[in-house]
Formats: sequence, structure tokens, C-alpha cells
Amino acid sequence: MLPAFRKKLADLIGTRSGARNMEELLTEIEVQMSRYMLLNTLTSAGVGLATWLFLLVAGVPNALLLGVVAFFLNFIPYAGALVTTALVGAVALVSFDSTGMVLLVMGGTIAINLLEGNLVTPHLMGKHLPLNPVAIFVSLLYWGWVWGPAGTLLAVPITVMLQVVFSRIERLKPLAVMLDS
Repeated sequence: MLPAFRKKLADLIGTRSGARNMEELLTEIEVQMSRYMLLNTLTSAGVGLATWLFLLVAGVPNALLLGVVAFFLNFIPYAGALVTTALVGAVALVSFDSTGMVLLVMGGTIAINLLEGNLVTPHLMGKHLPLNPVAIFVSLLYWGWVWGPAGTLLAVPITVMLQVVFSRIERLKPLAVMLDS
């Protein structure tokens, strides 16, 4: 966060201890957000790489392009995997004569996304982020309902920030415990 912005926030509080608490809060939010973005980027890169390699081995044309698309769409919770599977299915449908090959390619794409979504990401996020999976799911539903696709992209970062803020305010600590892993 910009140092000038932090100073302005600290000046609003007035007291040294309040300013120090605000600085610690902002630092913790920044650390948690950076950790989330790094983990999300790494898992998305893994999905993109796995999708590319799988499609390359299966003989799907433009496998690299589809792997890059899978990387970017993986940033969109739930819907990204569905769109990736639909795109890969459409490419496979026009590329192969065999229905079995189309189903195999789509099944492989689904398997990659299921492994990432049900094993890899929950393990990494649970180990490195202070949120429980139910809180993440409810947050995705709520912010997706309020803001649509933009809300699903911002749901986890907003929830991480709320958890950090709630854990610093005595009266809101029970809510922080509910959000915590």
C-alpha cells in the first residue's frame, strides 16, 4: 500500500497506539492478500500447464492456447472451470470424428479441474490462509449475487480482509472465529 495513504490513515486516528494498530492491520491485510494472489496464481498456472499437456498428448489442436485460456479462467471460481470445459469440448467436437475422443478430452479437463478445486486449492488455501471453506463458499455466493462475476473474483479477498479486521476488534472476534480455518 502506498506510504502516503498509510500516513493519512494513521493521522486520522490521532493517537500513536491507534496509528500503530492501523499500520499493523494494513500490513497484515497486505500480507494475506499477497499470499492469496500468489497461491491463486500458482494453482491457476498448474491448471493451465496440466490442461496444455493433457490436450497436447490427446492431439487437440491449439493445446497451448487452450492451456492459457484455462490459466486465466481458473481465476474465476467455479464458472471458470465450466467455461474451460465447454471451450475444450467445442474444440474437441470440431477436431475429432470419434465421440469417445470428445468425451475423453472433456473428461480429462473435468478431472484436472476437480483435482485442483477439491484437493490442491483447499489444501494450499487451508494451510496458508486464515479462512474456512464454508466461509469462502458463502462469500462466493453472496458477493456473486451482489456484484455478479466481479463479485466472485473479489469474494475471497474481501473475506480475507474482513477476517483480519474482525480479529483485531474485540467485539467482532466471534465473527473472525467463524471465518477462521
